[in-house]
Amino acid sequence: MTPFSEHFSSLLTDELYRVVSACPQSLTGKKLNFPTIGSLIAQLPELSNSTETSQSKLIEDGDEESSVPAVIPQPIEEVDWEQLDVKIPSKNIVEACSKHVNSLLRSLTPLQKDILSIIYKYHDFYFTERNTHNSKEIVFIYCLHAINHIIKARSEIIQHNVAIKDKKSSSDNFRDQGLVRPKVLILVPFRRSALNIVEVISSILLSDEKANIANKKRFYDEFTGDTLILPKKNPKPADYEEMFSGNIDDTFRIGLAVTKKSLKLYTDFYSSDIIIASPLGLRMLIGAEGDKERDYDFLASIELLILDQTEIFLMQNWDHLLHVFNHLHLQPVESHGTDFSRRILRKPESETDFTGFPSSMLQPSFVDCVPSDKKNTLDFFRDTGLPAT
Repeated sequence: MTPFSEHFSSLLTDELYRVVSACPQSLTGKKLNFPTIGSLIAQLPELSNSTETSQSKLIEDGDEESSVPAVIPQPIEEVDWEQLDVKIPSKNIVEACSKHVNSLLRSLTPLQKDILSIIYKYHDFYFTERNTHNSKEIVFIYCLHAINHIIKARSEIIQHNVAIKDKKSSSDNFRDQGLVRPKVLILVPFRRSALNIVEVISSILLSDEKANIANKKRFYDEFTGDTLILPKKNPKPADYEEMFSGNIDDTFRIGLAVTKKSLKLYTDFYSSDIIIASPLGLRMLIGAEGDKERDYDFLASIELLILDQTEIFLMQNWDHLLHVFNHLHLQPVESHGTDFSRRILRKPESETDFTGFPSSMLQPSFVDCVPSDKKNTLDFFRDTGLPAT
């Protein structure tokens, strides 16, 4: 079973659901050492009955058994794309990494290997050593993870569509879709950050310079320019110049639709695979209780959540981020063309208590990156019940 299948095609036990949904969570920690990251703490749910999560059964098998317990991540020494369940051509990855990280690279950097060894198995990951030297490496590896997730999910749906069309099985046997289409949410503080992400995604996905990218000109018109002129005398620190270079407007949101041969920008959120936005940009769309026009159904089935430069959210307005989180995985107001027979389930084995359980039944994988001098943001995550691993 691949990490993708294990994470998204298994049911939660009652015991595991109670532990992961509690605030604060009951966790047990183990200290690990990775070659480049160094020391880190792996936190696992503390279960009273370890046998309850000893086996794994897929939803489509029709059985109601539990997901397997999380496995402690181990650093990878050699990059084997097939073993890492990466569906993107290795040639694309190497060329994109050379273009956006270091022109001398012919493979992933040691830091990227360490991070990938954790997130490819969908472990939540909280990284506190982001800086001006490694930011490009980090952006590249989480973009690779996001695109790979979308391609795997799309491939699974296409395979199941063929099986249903050939009448080899009914749609009830395939739980491969959420309540809405968007699966990945990337939150960053500035338009310039979103620009970098889209450029990396397009390079990984489409190696050809003449690749099919819809609305490319409009995107560059709106996400470039407005650069601050920094003083030549008494220059600012390197991290300041990096933070405030490019377009630093903090009100934006954009949807991306991904296929193996094309990338569509500015797609309607309900036709998008990836949403890139600032917390303020999403909050303005979500609205507040009592507003006549509100929209947050597109957040109902997020499977992968990525926060980058989170310390800047603190300087902007932390409440915007909390407002977004408060609208994740809520019951949609409209159906948006959902095929309910193929909806992914994450219910406990006994369906006796659904109080507070997200209607989409999804537990998103979580990646967060902040500088080492902003480790106090971890306290905010603990206080608000957000994952912090």
